[in-house]
Amino acid sequence: MVNTSSELAAVMRRLISAFEKRDAATAKSLISQRDETLIIGSDAKEWLYGVEGYEVFAAQVLKTPEFRWTIHRLDAFTKGTVGWAAADSTADFDNGRSTEFRVTAVFVLEEGVWRVAQWHASVPVASIEISGAELPMSLADLLVVVDDDVQVELEARFKTSTVTLLFSDIEDSTNRSTELGDAVWGDVVRRHFAELQRVANAQGGFVVKTMGDGAMLAFESARDAARSAVAIQRSVARQKAAKPFRVRVGVHTGDAMHADGDYFGQMVDKTARIAASAEGGQVLVSDVVRGLVDDTPGLDFGDPIALTLKGIPGTQTAYPLVEATGSAAAPITPPER
Repeated sequence: MVNTSSELAAVMRRLISAFEKRDAATAKSLISQRDETLIIGSDAKEWLYGVEGYEVFAAQVLKTPEFRWTIHRLDAFTKGTVGWAAADSTADFDNGRSTEFRVTAVFVLEEGVWRVAQWHASVPVASIEISGAELPMSLADLLVVVDDDVQVELEARFKTSTVTLLFSDIEDSTNRSTELGDAVWGDVVRRHFAELQRVANAQGGFVVKTMGDGAMLAFESARDAARSAVAIQRSVARQKAAKPFRVRVGVHTGDAMHADGDYFGQMVDKTARIAASAEGGQVLVSDVVRGLVDDTPGLDFGDPIALTLKGIPGTQTAYPLVEATGSAAAPITPPER
């Protein structure tokens, strides 16, 4: 059975953090020394096996110019003693350059430690630059370009309905996993996910899926989703002082395609981007959600924020959700570490 793995997500973050901190020792400790281990880089010449890949990988950690690595999305899965993870990220170099990176890795469990058996870093390039043609980037795009027979088949498989989605993401997960250790941090994340499930169930929603240290929740009602967002931040604020963390939350309502218990399409992408734009301890809701829950007792909103969301044209408006306390409105934030 394939399982999402917060522990493996923490290992992936730790490895990415080793690059950022030029920590070659940590990087080498997380790379398998098998002859079959394969390191594939973004450069055409980077296709290295075994000891060569192992040593070159460590050397690159030391030689890479100083930069800050921001992870936008990280998914991790395991089945038995094999795992795989993928990260969508941006590297901002001190020399002023900024580059998007996609990193994927296959892991094997060796003596109780997850180590990389294959690593691949790539720089996203638009399909039109490669093939000279615009290719579908989403199911919504696909439905526009396919012929009538295929469109009917797809529409029969992927139903469309109005839903409110809530995305949550743990802030600064890499440093927390480094401070606490992968096993301890993995347990903290698992407990957090269990709390998300409890909150969702209490408000008539459900957890669609977890992705690394993030999660997607679905609700029929925007009000229920907003109340859940408040409850999630309250729950995080109650965490023990020894293991505190902060969560970013985004909420949006719209039409999304769905099948097999999962949701797809631009509405899903927009919700995820709104969550990624929030600060730790903050809830951001779209203008659609603001309009739907504006008269909900116990909720209030801060000033509108103009967002430029990756892959979504135009400027989007979001509102910080705050919890009303008497006549004033207080931000929903956990205590500082």
